[in-house]
Amino acid sequence: MVWVDYKNIKKEIMKRNVRRPHVQYPGFFLATVNSFYPKSKGFLVIPNLALIAVPALGLRFSSFVAKKATSLNPYYITGFSDGESSFMIIVRRRGEENWTVQAVFFICLNTKDKALLECIQSNWGGVGGFSKGNSNTMQFRVGSLSQLIQTVIPHFNKYPLLTKKRADFLLFKSAVEMINRKEHLTPEGLQKIVNIKASMNNGLSDQLKNALSSTPVTRPVFGVTGISDANWISGFTDAEGCFNIHIHRSRTHRLGAQVQIRFQITQHTRDLELMLRIKGYLGCGNIEPHPQRSTASLVVTKFSDIIDKIIPLFEKYPLHGAKAKDYEDFKKVAEIMKENGHLTHSGLEQILKLKAGMNIGRLGKPL
Repeated sequence: MVWVDYKNIKKEIMKRNVRRPHVQYPGFFLATVNSFYPKSKGFLVIPNLALIAVPALGLRFSSFVAKKATSLNPYYITGFSDGESSFMIIVRRRGEENWTVQAVFFICLNTKDKALLECIQSNWGGVGGFSKGNSNTMQFRVGSLSQLIQTVIPHFNKYPLLTKKRADFLLFKSAVEMINRKEHLTPEGLQKIVNIKASMNNGLSDQLKNALSSTPVTRPVFGVTGISDANWISGFTDAEGCFNIHIHRSRTHRLGAQVQIRFQITQHTRDLELMLRIKGYLGCGNIEPHPQRSTASLVVTKFSDIIDKIIPLFEKYPLHGAKAKDYEDFKKVAEIMKENGHLTHSGLEQILKLKAGMNIGRLGKPL
């Protein structure tokens, strides 16, 4: 049994502004930012592998900025947009009785993915622009009517969205066509656009509801088609996927710990049919519903499926965002496990270090 003063560890983590990185070891919660759970007064009790915790928590937090890709497959852009983009119709009051209408394609990401947004912009011929969002976010917006008509809409016409967001796109497209014909400048045209907006995304704001009457139009209905290109999977994973390492207490394992790698994609239950299509395309995984959150996850935990299906997919159709670094660490853990390294002290130490720097843990800054 080794006793380690955890106060300095907490101080270093707080410097990195990491919200809740954590590493679990059998029977002990080693560290979190929001709260610590020592097993004795003022100290963190760590059996056997005590020294593993310190480098894992002290050295693995780092920032990652996606490398610029020279080209993105258009199906990748559509898959990513299925997860992260928004099609918006903005209606604002100008004066007492006049209103302005603008159509905007919009993606907001953590600043660590700025390079990916710039790459999407580049692949679209330099359309749109960037602005600083809230906290550590970056916004990519295309609001020029000509750029929407000449670039954005043709892209999604040729490479269709697969989620229910496609209905928002089709409504957005019809509104853009009306704006291009200047119908929004008439009371009748403005009313039609407001009716369209009422059926998109979250509908009208309370302010608009109080100022304008509306009769929401019927949202387009379409069947879920098959996934025609694996690049869509890569883009959608960069938006909605997650690569996790789970370490559980286990009395049946010699080190007292069981390591499990887990690939997961989560989406609203309205896209459950699409999730089933993704499962069929990958040829593995299970759908796990979360009724209280109205979401469902496609989860792959079978080790042979990870090795034979998931990793080969992303090797051939790579991720391009900051999540690519999590995938690389995920792959390293899979390689350790493939050689049964997770059953040794040194292998488990490597896995703990990798786990500590993945996902939220990667948002911190290096020493």
